[in-house]
Amino acid sequence: MAYIYNIKTTVSTECLNKDVIKICRSDPLNYIVSDSLDDLNKQIKQLEGIDESIKPNKPVSKMKLDELKAYAEELGIENIDSLTKEELIAVIKQNG
Repeated sequence: MAYIYNIKTTVSTECLNKDVIKICRSDPLNYIVSDSLDDLNKQIKQLEGIDESIKPNKPVSKMKLDELKAYAEELGIENIDSLTKEELIAVIKQNG
């Protein structure tokens, strides 16, 4: 028995089928599999924490240039120093 969390649908379930468990374990980009429900919940919270830390607190159109540059760096966008605010917003929307 294992607990499976589908990352895309955010649904977790208890599973008894060994073949399903094996398939889900082999696909860590889409599923989190754990033998313990407590461990699964901890992993889900860590995953949600990662997603929340990248999201801005306000829309990019309302951000100042320095906020946009900091957000772009968090997203891993490079060569942003010479961009205008409008160009930076476009690049963030394209990559974010």
